[in-house]
Amino acid sequence: MTARRGLRLGNAGFGFDLAAGPNAIGAVGLSGSQGSTPVGGGCTLLLGPLIDSLLGIADARGLTHWNVPVSASPPLLGITVYVQGGAIDGSGALLLSQGLRLVVGE
Repeated sequence: MTARRGLRLGNAGFGFDLAAGPNAIGAVGLSGSQGSTPVGGGCTLLLGPLIDSLLGIADARGLTHWNVPVSASPPLLGITVYVQGGAIDGSGALLLSQGLRLVVGE
């Protein structure tokens, strides 16, 4: 999973990209804290309680994209968000990405 175009105030082009399998169900979770919860299959959820989540279906190439425009609201400046992506592949296996730590900048 990658973050696209930097988490900056007023950035309408910000978002997340997740590589999974073709037509996989993909998700991104956002949290204000880190966590470490084993969920089986060698996967660990690296997020605390979720602030928000996004769901999507991967395209034929196995890619899922989410656009998450960032408000220009000054109180967001400096806030830290923890993010992790995941997918359920065609065999039903759970796959989790590395976790990301993002800070809202100018």
